[in-house]
Amino acid sequence: MEEQEHHHEHGRAQEITVNGRSVLLTDIEPIGSQILAEAGFEPVDEHVLIQRVKIGSRLVSLDERIDLKGVDGARFYAFRTGEVFTFTVNEHGFQWGRPSITEPELRDFAGVPDEDVLVQEEGDDEPRILNPTDRVELGASGTEHLRTERRLATVFVDNIEKHIPRGIYTTEELLVLLQVQAGYLLNLATDNGLIPLKPQQRIRVKDGIRFFPQIAEQ
Repeated sequence: MEEQEHHHEHGRAQEITVNGRSVLLTDIEPIGSQILAEAGFEPVDEHVLIQRVKIGSRLVSLDERIDLKGVDGARFYAFRTGEVFTFTVNEHGFQWGRPSITEPELRDFAGVPDEDVLVQEEGDDEPRILNPTDRVELGASGTEHLRTERRLATVFVDNIEKHIPRGIYTTEELLVLLQVQAGYLLNLATDNGLIPLKPQQRIRVKDGIRFFPQIAEQ
């Protein structure tokens, strides 16, 4: 029996987290079902176990042995058995056990730092920047693709560099955000020269965009 040959390393409990909660294991080479049982997810065969690895995540089978020697704070996620959904962040593959995932769950699971935002690719539509209250539906159509971008975009106003949160703004919001003097309007630099922004026009702010204020004609 393999089990008898398998040694416990006494005197040192191995700490892991399952769904963010700390679990102490006496076995540093547990199988998937042991981890689920120790964390209170029973019956184990009604759950799936996902391990967060250096790049992405992986599905752990119930009888798969995991070597935790020299691994500090291994992170696992347990779900009631059902469909496993896949998504990518910056082209790295992840699995999730529910048909939707919230922005805070995504941020924690994929290890996205606070200074970055998560962006969901929307096919031909404009990409969607996720807010903390947003969730991503994973069950809709194949694998959802997300990427991270710096939260702040670098823009230029009269060639002076400014950093503002990326996103979509109206002309009026930009005038306030960029601290444009009252009585001035904003021109946007394009390949076709300067284009004045109209009232209530919506602009997607991204890196390198250039604005030039000018006095509004009375």
